[in-house]
Amino acid sequence: MECPSVGEHLYIICDISFSVQPVGSLTLLGGDGGSGDLYVKNGLDFLPICNHNFDRTAADVACRQLGYEEALAVRRGSYYSQFVVFLSNVTFAITNISCTGTESNILQCPFGFERTTECNESSIVGVQCNSKLLDINRGDLRLFNGNRTSGTLEIQLDGAWQQLCYSSAIHLAPITSVACRELGYFGVNQIIAQSGAPEYIIFACTGDESRLYDCFHSPIWTHLCQGAIQLTCTDPISSTSVTSSTIQPAATSSQPFSSPSPTVTVTPGIKVYFNPELYTVSEGDGSVLLNIGLDNVPAKDVMVTVTTMEITAIDLLDFNGGSFNVTIPTGATTGTVPVSIIEDGLFELPEDFKAILSIPGDQPDVMVGDPDVAYVTIAEGLVVVTWEQDMYMLTESEGSIIVALNSSEPASFAYNVTVTAIDMTAVANNDYMFSSAVVNFPAGVTRVNISIPVIDDEIHELDETFK
Repeated sequence: MECPSVGEHLYIICDISFSVQPVGSLTLLGGDGGSGDLYVKNGLDFLPICNHNFDRTAADVACRQLGYEEALAVRRGSYYSQFVVFLSNVTFAITNISCTGTESNILQCPFGFERTTECNESSIVGVQCNSKLLDINRGDLRLFNGNRTSGTLEIQLDGAWQQLCYSSAIHLAPITSVACRELGYFGVNQIIAQSGAPEYIIFACTGDESRLYDCFHSPIWTHLCQGAIQLTCTDPISSTSVTSSTIQPAATSSQPFSSPSPTVTVTPGIKVYFNPELYTVSEGDGSVLLNIGLDNVPAKDVMVTVTTMEITAIDLLDFNGGSFNVTIPTGATTGTVPVSIIEDGLFELPEDFKAILSIPGDQPDVMVGDPDVAYVTIAEGLVVVTWEQDMYMLTESEGSIIVALNSSEPASFAYNVTVTAIDMTAVANNDYMFSSAVVNFPAGVTRVNISIPVIDDEIHELDETFK
Protein backbone atom coordinates (compact mmCIF):
# COMPACT_ATOMS: atom_id res chain seq x y z
CA MET A 1 0.00 0.00 0.00
CA GLU A 2 1.42 3.36 -1.02
CA CYS A 3 1.45 6.03 1.67
CA PRO A 4 1.39 9.83 1.25
CA SER A 5 4.81 11.37 1.85
CA VAL A 6 3.86 13.44 4.86
CA GLY A 7 5.95 11.87 7.61
CA GLU A 8 8.31 9.04 8.32
CA HIS A 9 5.86 7.20 10.60
CA LEU A 10 2.85 7.39 8.28
CA TYR A 11 3.14 3.72 7.28
CA ILE A 12 1.54 2.91 10.62
CA ILE A 13 -1.42 5.19 9.98
CA CYS A 14 -2.04 4.07 6.38
CA ASP A 15 -2.46 0.39 7.14
CA ILE A 16 -4.75 0.57 10.14
CA SER A 17 -8.33 -0.66 10.24
CA PHE A 18 -10.73 0.84 12.74
CA SER A 19 -13.44 -1.74 12.04
CA VAL A 20 -12.43 -3.92 15.00
CA GLN A 21 -13.66 -1.31 17.49
CA PRO A 22 -17.28 -0.92 18.65
CA VAL A 23 -19.51 2.06 17.84
CA GLY A 24 -18.77 4.94 20.18
CA SER A 25 -15.12 4.00 20.66
CA LEU A 26 -12.71 6.92 20.76
CA THR A 27 -9.24 7.14 19.35
CA LEU A 28 -6.60 9.84 19.82
CA LEU A 29 -4.76 10.77 16.63
CA GLY A 30 -1.31 12.29 16.98
CA GLY A 31 0.00 13.35 20.38
CA ASP A 32 1.45 10.88 22.85
CA GLY A 33 0.08 8.98 25.81
CA GLY A 34 -3.22 10.61 26.77
CA SER A 35 -3.29 13.39 24.18
CA GLY A 36 -4.43 13.68 20.58
CA ASP A 37 -7.19 14.79 18.25
CA LEU A 38 -10.53 13.09 18.90
CA TYR A 39 -12.15 10.65 16.46
CA VAL A 40 -15.23 8.57 17.32
CA LYS A 41 -16.40 5.28 15.79
CA ASN A 42 -19.76 5.55 14.04
CA GLY A 43 -20.79 2.67 11.81
CA LEU A 44 -17.81 1.72 9.64
CA ASP A 45 -16.07 5.09 9.92
CA PHE A 46 -14.10 7.02 12.48
CA LEU A 47 -15.47 10.56 12.42
CA PRO A 48 -13.60 13.65 13.65
CA ILE A 49 -15.14 15.65 16.49
CA CYS A 50 -15.63 19.36 15.81
CA ASN A 51 -14.76 22.02 18.37
CA HIS A 52 -18.18 23.68 18.00
CA ASN A 53 -19.52 23.95 21.59
CA PHE A 54 -16.99 21.32 22.73
CA ASP A 55 -16.02 22.34 26.26
CA ARG A 56 -14.05 21.10 29.27
CA THR A 57 -17.01 18.98 30.47
CA ALA A 58 -17.10 17.10 27.16
CA ALA A 59 -13.31 16.73 27.31
CA ASP A 60 -13.60 15.16 30.79
CA VAL A 61 -16.12 12.62 29.45
CA ALA A 62 -13.80 11.79 26.52
CA CYS A 63 -10.76 11.36 28.79
CA ARG A 64 -12.68 9.13 31.22
CA GLN A 65 -13.89 7.01 28.30
CA LEU A 66 -10.27 6.66 27.21
CA GLY A 67 -9.34 5.53 30.72
CA TYR A 68 -7.96 8.74 32.24
CA GLU A 69 -9.16 10.66 35.27
CA GLU A 70 -9.88 14.00 33.63
CA ALA A 71 -8.93 16.46 30.91
CA LEU A 72 -6.10 18.94 31.42
CA ALA A 73 -6.79 20.97 28.28
CA VAL A 74 -8.94 21.26 25.15
CA ARG A 75 -6.98 21.85 21.92
CA ARG A 76 -8.39 23.37 18.73
CA GLY A 77 -7.60 23.22 15.02
CA SER A 78 -6.14 19.70 14.58
CA TYR A 79 -3.54 20.62 17.19
CA TYR A 80 -2.00 17.13 17.25
CA SER A 81 -2.52 15.89 13.67
CA GLN A 82 -2.31 18.84 11.32
CA PHE A 83 -0.46 16.90 8.61
CA VAL A 84 -2.39 13.62 8.70
CA VAL A 85 -4.49 13.14 5.57
CA PHE A 86 -5.63 9.49 5.70
CA LEU A 87 -9.16 10.40 6.88
CA SER A 88 -9.74 12.92 4.10
CA ASN A 89 -12.41 10.64 2.58
CA VAL A 90 -14.69 11.09 5.61
CA THR A 91 -17.59 13.39 4.65
CA PHE A 92 -19.26 13.91 8.05
CA ALA A 93 -18.08 14.99 11.48
CA ILE A 94 -19.55 14.90 14.98
CA THR A 95 -20.46 18.40 16.18
CA ASN A 96 -22.28 20.38 18.88
CA ILE A 97 -21.56 17.84 21.61
CA SER A 98 -23.21 18.89 24.88
CA CYS A 99 -22.30 16.80 27.93
CA THR A 100 -23.43 17.06 31.55
CA GLY A 101 -20.29 15.31 32.81
CA THR A 102 -22.03 12.14 34.03
CA GLU A 103 -21.79 10.25 30.72
CA SER A 104 -19.44 7.28 30.31
CA ASN A 105 -19.39 7.44 26.50
CA ILE A 106 -19.12 10.56 24.36
CA LEU A 107 -22.06 9.43 22.19
CA GLN A 108 -24.30 9.46 25.26
CA CYS A 109 -24.08 13.25 25.06
CA PRO A 110 -26.46 15.07 22.69
CA PHE A 111 -24.66 15.74 19.39
CA GLY A 112 -25.23 16.43 15.73
CA PHE A 113 -23.59 15.74 12.36
CA GLU A 114 -21.95 18.24 10.06
CA ARG A 115 -20.27 17.93 6.69
CA THR A 116 -16.49 18.11 6.79
CA THR A 117 -16.68 21.01 4.36
CA GLU A 118 -18.01 22.97 7.35
CA CYS A 119 -15.93 21.17 9.97
CA ASN A 120 -12.51 20.77 8.37
CA GLU A 121 -9.06 20.22 9.89
CA SER A 122 -9.07 23.73 11.34
CA SER A 123 -12.08 22.81 13.48
CA ILE A 124 -11.14 19.33 14.76
CA VAL A 125 -10.83 19.23 18.53
CA GLY A 126 -8.22 17.45 20.61
CA VAL A 127 -7.70 16.76 24.30
CA GLN A 128 -4.83 16.47 26.69
CA CYS A 129 -5.81 14.06 29.45
CA ASN A 130 -4.37 13.67 32.91
CA SER A 131 -1.71 10.98 32.55
CA LYS A 132 -3.03 9.18 35.64
CA LEU A 133 -5.06 6.21 34.41
CA LEU A 134 -8.30 5.18 36.03
CA ASP A 135 -8.32 1.87 37.85
CA ILE A 136 -9.92 -0.10 35.00
CA ASN A 137 -6.81 -2.12 34.05
CA ARG A 138 -6.47 -0.28 30.72
CA GLY A 139 -2.99 -0.83 29.37
CA ASP A 140 -2.16 -3.77 31.67
CA LEU A 141 0.25 -6.30 30.14
CA ARG A 142 0.53 -10.06 30.46
CA LEU A 143 2.54 -12.93 28.99
CA PHE A 144 -0.24 -15.36 28.06
CA ASN A 145 -0.02 -19.14 27.61
CA GLY A 146 3.54 -19.33 28.86
CA ASN A 147 5.38 -19.14 32.15
CA ARG A 148 6.66 -16.48 34.52
CA THR A 149 9.00 -14.84 31.98
CA SER A 150 7.63 -15.83 28.57
CA GLY A 151 4.40 -16.05 26.62
CA THR A 152 2.28 -14.28 24.04
CA LEU A 153 2.43 -10.55 24.73
CA GLU A 154 -1.06 -9.13 25.31
CA ILE A 155 -2.37 -5.74 26.42
CA GLN A 156 -5.76 -4.94 27.93
CA LEU A 157 -7.72 -2.39 25.90
CA ASP A 158 -11.45 -1.64 26.08
CA GLY A 159 -11.98 -4.42 28.61
CA ALA A 160 -10.39 -7.20 26.53
CA TRP A 161 -6.92 -8.72 26.15
CA GLN A 162 -5.51 -8.01 22.68
CA GLN A 163 -2.39 -9.32 20.96
CA LEU A 164 0.38 -7.22 19.44
CA CYS A 165 1.25 -7.36 15.76
CA TYR A 166 4.48 -9.13 14.76
CA SER A 167 5.70 -7.83 11.40
CA SER A 168 8.97 -7.31 9.55
CA ALA A 169 7.84 -3.70 8.89
CA ILE A 170 7.90 -2.87 12.61
CA HIS A 171 10.94 -2.02 14.69
CA LEU A 172 10.32 -4.55 17.47
CA ALA A 173 13.28 -3.95 19.79
CA PRO A 174 11.92 -0.76 21.46
CA ILE A 175 8.45 -2.32 21.83
CA THR A 176 9.66 -5.45 23.57
CA SER A 177 12.17 -3.53 25.67
CA VAL A 178 9.40 -1.29 27.05
CA ALA A 179 7.13 -4.31 27.61
CA CYS A 180 9.71 -6.37 29.53
CA ARG A 181 10.71 -3.35 31.62
CA GLU A 182 7.06 -2.65 32.49
CA LEU A 183 6.56 -6.29 33.50
CA GLY A 184 9.47 -5.99 35.93
CA TYR A 185 12.19 -7.61 33.85
CA PHE A 186 15.43 -6.14 32.65
CA GLY A 187 15.69 -7.13 29.02
CA VAL A 188 14.65 -9.40 26.15
CA ASN A 189 16.00 -12.90 25.47
CA GLN A 190 13.87 -13.90 22.51
CA ILE A 191 11.09 -12.69 20.17
CA ILE A 192 9.30 -15.06 17.76
CA ALA A 193 6.10 -14.92 15.71
CA GLN A 194 3.14 -16.80 17.12
CA SER A 195 -0.01 -17.43 15.09
CA GLY A 196 -2.98 -16.26 17.07
CA ALA A 197 -5.74 -13.68 17.09
CA PRO A 198 -7.94 -12.66 14.13
CA GLU A 199 -7.05 -9.06 14.84
CA TYR A 200 -4.06 -7.27 16.31
CA ILE A 201 -2.89 -3.96 17.75
CA ILE A 202 0.15 -2.35 16.15
CA PHE A 203 2.58 -0.43 18.38
CA ALA A 204 5.40 2.00 17.64
CA CYS A 205 7.71 2.91 20.53
CA THR A 206 10.87 4.94 20.96
CA GLY A 207 12.05 2.71 23.81
CA ASP A 208 11.99 5.52 26.37
CA GLU A 209 8.33 5.07 27.38
CA SER A 210 7.58 3.87 30.90
CA ARG A 211 4.45 1.96 29.76
CA LEU A 212 3.65 0.22 26.51
CA TYR A 213 0.28 2.01 26.55
CA ASP A 214 2.13 5.34 26.15
CA CYS A 215 3.46 4.23 22.74
CA PHE A 216 1.52 4.99 19.57
CA HIS A 217 -0.96 2.15 19.03
CA SER A 218 -3.89 1.34 16.82
CA PRO A 219 -5.81 -1.65 15.34
CA ILE A 220 -4.32 -3.08 12.14
CA TRP A 221 -5.43 -5.35 9.31
CA THR A 222 -4.75 -9.02 10.15
CA HIS A 223 -3.07 -9.81 6.81
CA LEU A 224 -0.36 -7.23 7.53
CA CYS A 225 0.86 -9.21 10.55
CA GLN A 226 2.88 -12.42 10.56
CA GLY A 227 1.30 -13.28 13.88
CA ALA A 228 1.41 -12.22 17.51
CA ILE A 229 4.57 -11.48 19.50
CA GLN A 230 5.86 -14.43 21.52
CA LEU A 231 8.20 -12.85 24.04
CA THR A 232 10.76 -14.14 26.50
CA CYS A 233 12.11 -11.63 29.02
CA THR A 234 15.15 -12.00 31.27
CA ASP A 235 14.87 -12.61 34.99
CA PRO A 236 13.74 -9.72 37.21
CA ILE A 237 16.34 -7.10 38.05
CA SER A 238 19.07 -8.79 40.10
CA SER A 239 22.83 -9.08 40.21
CA THR A 240 22.93 -11.89 37.60
CA SER A 241 24.72 -11.75 34.27
CA VAL A 242 22.79 -12.01 31.00
CA THR A 243 24.44 -13.30 27.84
CA SER A 244 23.78 -11.99 24.36
CA SER A 245 20.25 -12.53 22.99
CA THR A 246 18.89 -13.20 19.53
CA ILE A 247 15.58 -12.27 17.91
CA GLN A 248 14.53 -15.43 16.07
CA PRO A 249 11.73 -15.97 13.53
CA ALA A 250 9.27 -18.82 13.75
CA ALA A 251 8.81 -21.23 10.86
CA THR A 252 5.80 -19.19 9.70
CA SER A 253 7.88 -16.04 9.30
CA SER A 254 9.07 -15.31 5.76
CA GLN A 255 11.82 -12.92 6.87
CA PRO A 256 14.44 -13.88 9.47
CA PHE A 257 15.38 -11.49 12.23
CA SER A 258 18.75 -11.35 13.93
CA SER A 259 19.90 -8.65 16.28
CA PRO A 260 22.70 -9.75 18.61
CA SER A 261 23.25 -7.61 21.65
CA PRO A 262 26.32 -7.47 23.90
CA THR A 263 26.78 -9.11 27.27
CA VAL A 264 25.17 -7.01 30.01
CA THR A 265 25.77 -7.13 33.74
CA VAL A 266 22.60 -6.29 35.63
CA THR A 267 22.75 -4.61 39.04
CA PRO A 268 19.96 -3.48 41.37
CA GLY A 269 18.30 -0.52 39.70
CA ILE A 270 17.16 2.90 40.86
CA LYS A 271 14.14 4.52 39.23
CA VAL A 272 13.99 8.29 38.83
CA TYR A 273 10.63 10.04 38.53
CA PHE A 274 8.82 13.36 38.94
CA ASN A 275 7.02 13.96 42.23
CA PRO A 276 4.53 15.53 41.75
CA GLU A 277 3.65 15.28 38.07
CA LEU A 278 1.50 18.43 37.73
CA TYR A 279 2.51 21.99 38.62
CA THR A 280 0.62 25.30 38.47
CA VAL A 281 2.38 28.65 38.78
CA SER A 282 1.70 32.29 37.96
CA GLU A 283 4.03 34.63 36.12
CA GLY A 284 4.50 36.56 39.34
CA ASP A 285 6.04 33.51 41.03
CA GLY A 286 9.16 33.93 38.90
CA SER A 287 9.96 30.22 38.69
CA VAL A 288 8.67 26.71 39.19
CA LEU A 289 10.60 24.09 41.15
CA LEU A 290 10.33 20.62 39.61
CA ASN A 291 10.85 17.86 42.16
CA ILE A 292 12.65 14.63 41.29
CA GLY A 293 12.36 11.49 43.40
CA LEU A 294 14.38 8.26 43.60
CA ASP A 295 12.76 4.99 44.64
CA ASN A 296 15.95 3.79 46.34
CA VAL A 297 18.87 5.26 48.25
CA PRO A 298 21.81 5.53 45.80
CA ALA A 299 25.25 4.29 46.76
CA LYS A 300 26.80 6.89 44.45
CA ASP A 301 25.84 10.20 42.85
CA VAL A 302 22.99 10.00 40.31
CA MET A 303 22.95 12.27 37.26
CA VAL A 304 19.59 13.25 35.77
CA THR A 305 18.73 15.44 32.76
CA VAL A 306 15.49 17.41 32.61
CA THR A 307 14.50 18.77 29.19
CA THR A 308 11.61 21.19 28.70
CA MET A 309 9.29 21.15 25.68
CA GLU A 310 6.70 23.69 24.55
CA ILE A 311 3.00 22.85 24.55
CA THR A 312 1.14 26.17 24.43
CA ALA A 313 3.69 28.14 26.45
CA ILE A 314 6.58 29.44 24.31
CA ASP A 315 10.22 29.07 25.31
CA LEU A 316 11.95 32.46 25.87
CA LEU A 317 8.57 34.24 25.83
CA ASP A 318 6.78 32.49 28.69
CA PHE A 319 9.56 30.47 30.32
CA ASN A 320 13.30 29.93 30.05
CA GLY A 321 13.61 26.31 29.00
CA GLY A 322 16.36 23.99 27.87
CA SER A 323 18.14 20.90 29.21
CA PHE A 324 19.16 20.96 32.86
CA ASN A 325 21.58 18.49 34.44
CA VAL A 326 20.99 17.64 38.09
CA THR A 327 23.22 15.68 40.43
CA ILE A 328 21.49 13.84 43.26
CA PRO A 329 24.24 13.09 45.78
CA THR A 330 24.99 9.77 47.42
CA GLY A 331 22.40 8.93 50.06
CA ALA A 332 19.82 11.47 48.87
CA THR A 333 16.48 10.47 47.32
CA THR A 334 15.27 13.84 46.03
CA GLY A 335 16.47 16.61 43.77
CA THR A 336 15.04 19.81 42.30
CA VAL A 337 15.22 21.71 39.00
CA PRO A 338 14.19 25.40 38.90
CA VAL A 339 12.69 26.66 35.63
CA SER A 340 12.24 30.43 35.44
CA ILE A 341 8.89 31.88 34.39
CA ILE A 342 8.84 35.12 32.38
CA GLU A 343 6.58 38.00 33.43
CA ASP A 344 5.37 39.64 30.21
CA GLY A 345 2.96 42.12 31.80
CA LEU A 346 -0.03 40.70 29.90
CA PHE A 347 -3.00 38.79 31.23
CA GLU A 348 -3.20 35.55 29.23
CA LEU A 349 -5.09 32.31 29.10
CA PRO A 350 -3.35 29.42 30.91
CA GLU A 351 -0.30 28.15 29.04
CA ASP A 352 1.47 24.81 29.37
CA PHE A 353 4.87 23.26 28.89
CA LYS A 354 6.27 19.89 29.87
CA ALA A 355 9.56 18.57 31.24
CA ILE A 356 10.97 15.14 30.36
CA LEU A 357 13.37 13.05 32.44
CA SER A 358 16.31 11.19 30.91
CA ILE A 359 19.45 9.52 32.23
CA PRO A 360 22.70 10.88 30.77
CA GLY A 361 25.98 9.01 30.39
CA ASP A 362 26.84 5.49 31.47
CA GLN A 363 24.56 4.76 34.44
CA PRO A 364 23.34 1.17 33.83
CA ASP A 365 21.83 0.88 37.31
CA VAL A 366 19.66 4.02 36.90
CA MET A 367 16.47 4.07 34.85
CA VAL A 368 13.55 6.40 34.22
CA GLY A 369 10.48 5.59 36.31
CA ASP A 370 6.87 6.77 36.20
CA PRO A 371 5.92 9.57 35.82
CA ASP A 372 8.80 10.61 33.60
CA VAL A 373 7.00 13.70 32.27
CA ALA A 374 5.93 16.70 34.37
CA TYR A 375 3.35 19.22 33.16
CA VAL A 376 3.52 22.89 34.14
CA THR A 377 0.59 25.28 33.73
CA ILE A 378 1.28 29.00 33.87
CA ALA A 379 -2.00 30.42 35.15
CA GLU A 380 -2.85 34.05 35.65
CA GLY A 381 -5.17 35.56 38.21
CA LEU A 382 -8.44 37.19 37.18
CA VAL A 383 -9.04 40.28 35.09
CA VAL A 384 -11.40 42.40 37.18
CA VAL A 385 -13.72 44.77 35.28
CA THR A 386 -15.21 47.69 37.24
CA TRP A 387 -16.98 50.96 36.56
CA GLU A 388 -14.67 53.94 36.43
CA GLN A 389 -17.26 55.82 38.52
CA ASP A 390 -20.14 54.44 40.51
CA MET A 391 -22.27 57.62 40.13
CA TYR A 392 -23.08 59.73 37.05
CA MET A 393 -25.32 62.82 36.80
CA LEU A 394 -26.62 64.69 33.74
CA THR A 395 -29.54 66.76 32.47
CA GLU A 396 -32.00 65.54 29.84
CA SER A 397 -30.86 68.25 27.45
CA GLU A 398 -27.35 66.75 27.29
CA GLY A 399 -28.75 63.93 25.17
CA SER A 400 -26.48 61.10 26.37
CA ILE A 401 -24.12 60.02 29.09
CA ILE A 402 -20.69 58.41 28.55
CA VAL A 403 -19.87 55.76 31.16
CA ALA A 404 -16.52 53.95 31.30
CA LEU A 405 -15.45 50.42 32.18
CA ASN A 406 -11.93 49.71 33.42
CA SER A 407 -10.12 46.34 33.55
CA SER A 408 -7.50 45.61 36.17
CA GLU A 409 -4.88 44.37 33.66
CA PRO A 410 -4.20 44.40 29.91
CA ALA A 411 -5.00 40.99 28.40
CA SER A 412 -3.30 39.30 25.47
CA PHE A 413 -6.70 38.31 24.09
CA ALA A 414 -10.06 39.97 23.47
CA TYR A 415 -12.98 39.33 25.83
CA ASN A 416 -16.55 40.50 26.33
CA VAL A 417 -18.49 41.99 29.23
CA THR A 418 -22.29 42.25 29.34
CA VAL A 419 -23.80 45.51 30.62
CA THR A 420 -27.50 45.54 31.57
CA ALA A 421 -29.61 48.54 32.61
CA ILE A 422 -32.26 48.19 35.33
CA ASP A 423 -35.05 50.74 35.93
CA MET A 424 -35.31 52.44 39.28
CA THR A 425 -37.33 55.68 39.02
CA ALA A 426 -36.20 56.26 35.42
CA VAL A 427 -37.95 54.03 32.84
CA ALA A 428 -36.26 52.55 29.78
CA ASN A 429 -37.59 53.89 26.45
CA ASN A 430 -39.30 56.76 28.29
CA ASP A 431 -36.35 58.39 30.02
CA TYR A 432 -33.33 56.63 28.48
CA MET A 433 -32.64 54.26 25.56
CA PHE A 434 -30.69 51.25 26.77
CA SER A 435 -31.46 47.68 27.84
CA SER A 436 -28.41 45.43 27.47
CA ALA A 437 -25.21 45.35 25.42
CA VAL A 438 -22.14 43.16 25.00
CA VAL A 439 -19.04 45.31 25.39
CA ASN A 440 -15.82 44.11 23.78
CA PHE A 441 -12.39 44.69 25.32
CA PRO A 442 -9.81 44.26 22.52
CA ALA A 443 -6.46 42.71 23.40
CA GLY A 444 -4.31 45.11 25.44
CA VAL A 445 -7.16 47.58 26.10
CA THR A 446 -8.00 48.45 29.72
CA ARG A 447 -10.71 51.13 29.26
CA VAL A 448 -13.91 51.05 27.16
CA ASN A 449 -16.61 53.75 26.93
CA ILE A 450 -20.36 53.16 26.57
CA SER A 451 -22.75 55.83 25.34
CA ILE A 452 -26.30 55.72 26.79
CA PRO A 453 -28.88 58.03 25.08
CA VAL A 454 -31.14 60.06 27.38
CA ILE A 455 -34.63 61.19 26.26
CA ASP A 456 -35.58 64.84 26.70
CA ASP A 457 -39.35 64.74 27.29
CA GLU A 458 -39.50 68.52 27.98
CA ILE A 459 -41.45 67.82 31.16
CA HIS A 460 -40.29 69.25 34.48
CA GLU A 461 -39.75 66.23 36.72
CA LEU A 462 -37.99 65.18 39.87
CA ASP A 463 -34.63 63.54 39.45
CA GLU A 464 -34.87 60.02 37.98
CA THR A 465 -32.42 57.17 38.42
CA PHE A 466 -31.53 53.88 36.71
CA LYS A 467 -28.63 51.50 37.36
